[in-house]
Amino acid sequence: MRSYRYEERRKKRINIIYNIAIVIVMVLIAFFALQIFNQDDSELVNESETTEDEENEQDDQDPTVPDPALPDEQEEPPVQDPVVPEDSQPDNDGIFDDEEGIEVDVDEGSSRPSADEWEPIGTTQSELRLEFGEGTTNRQEMDRALSYASGLSLEEMTVWRIENAGDQRSVRGVVSNYENSETPYEIFLEWQDGEGWLPVQLNQLDHNPYTRN
Repeated sequence: MRSYRYEERRKKRINIIYNIAIVIVMVLIAFFALQIFNQDDSELVNESETTEDEENEQDDQDPTVPDPALPDEQEEPPVQDPVVPEDSQPDNDGIFDDEEGIEVDVDEGSSRPSADEWEPIGTTQSELRLEFGEGTTNRQEMDRALSYASGLSLEEMTVWRIENAGDQRSVRGVVSNYENSETPYEIFLEWQDGEGWLPVQLNQLDHNPYTRN
């Protein structure tokens, strides 16, 4: 009888141990399965983040292509240079104006515009800055106006003198090429707001006060 009871208790303990072992095994299986699942999810997330980072880097490296249909608000309209014939020579035919020189009256056959055809040369300045230093925007525009009025190209034109002509909106310039360096042109310019320098008078001097004899 004791032997039978002992055997029953032993079987119960074994069953309990088996059940506990089964539970532990199931818990371990679930744990490892969860770890594997989380690892796969992490790899997918990392791959997705890597792909997004590569796409962002590629977008940063690619220059932005402007839409040709949209106007560039920062681009200023180009200022067209007046057409200045390089082979134009001074016209010595004119009307004597004063002791200093001749006021040139260009006839219709000349390639240089006559005084009544002069127009402002255009400007990139929002407001006038009366600067005479070479390389400044205002000086470049004044030189272009002198070239336009005299018919001399910028390459052949020598600027003997450029100065204020009595107020902050008027300029006097004396220019010539090599051939007429002793009888240069005296040109007066006036500033037109938003339009640039306008030639208003051109005289041909009978001597050059700025050369050393």
